[in-house]
Amino acid sequence: MVIKSNSTVCFLGDSITANGGWIARVAERYAFHHPKKHVRFYNCGVAGTTAATAINGYLYEECLSWNPNYVYICYGINDIDSNLYKVSDNNEDKIKALKKYRENLTLLIKEITAFGAVPVLMTPPAHNDKATGMFCNEGLLRCVEIQHELSELYSLENLNLYTPFEARMTDPITSDGTHPNTLGDSIIATVLLEHLGISENVDDLAARSLSETNQKRFLLEKKIRLLAFVRWQMGLHDVVKGQYLVPEHISRLLCEANQHIAPWSEDVYRSYCDVIYTEMMSRADLVKLTVAVAAGK
Repeated sequence: MVIKSNSTVCFLGDSITANGGWIARVAERYAFHHPKKHVRFYNCGVAGTTAATAINGYLYEECLSWNPNYVYICYGINDIDSNLYKVSDNNEDKIKALKKYRENLTLLIKEITAFGAVPVLMTPPAHNDKATGMFCNEGLLRCVEIQHELSELYSLENLNLYTPFEARMTDPITSDGTHPNTLGDSIIATVLLEHLGISENVDDLAARSLSETNQKRFLLEKKIRLLAFVRWQMGLHDVVKGQYLVPEHISRLLCEANQHIAPWSEDVYRSYCDVIYTEMMSRADLVKLTVAVAAGK
């Protein structure tokens, strides 16, 4: 696919997207090969969420507010409800979850198209079932099939992340069986870059450090993604009910942090507080850094 000059590209997804390492690599290598096209890449992923959360909640606030020309969509592991795959069977809950996955992906495609952007589907990467003792790939393969069917129906580009992940599953490509590490990020990045007409070697890309500007941008965007996590994942049921209870969730995080109940609570609370009162300034800084990275700086 050829991206037009001066375009904005957004990435919708769960924690695999929100972690952002592969997006940072794509942005830097694309700018290296096309420094005059000034294409801007934004991470709009929200950890712990699904296609349903996006279409019912954060699609406009987290993604379309950037006025993108292209939106890449990558959901799956949360949509299938990985807890259902502790055993290998074909129960009714699994079938319902996959049906909702198809419905919500379809709604996202239609909404993004109506907005005037080009949707691009990305399959979820393969899960390390052997390491986790689960059977998630049974559901993820159905997600791959559903995306293929929708890409045919709506004439969309569809990137397969499942196969290249499965091919290297004996290598250390995830941190926990689900989330890509540096090598896993590089696998996703090379698939996307190839889709954009750029050939990169996975291992070389993994060994390459981000530029100083891109590293600064990457770290700032991770903090902004944490704000989204608190708003849309921690308050998921409240959002669905039309309530906004983020202050209550932050109070709970503070209590847990003070009592040292969970290290992740302390990290999320500190990072949230670092950014919440300067969110608009942080977003402005993110734009400046994004423009700089797009220019190859």
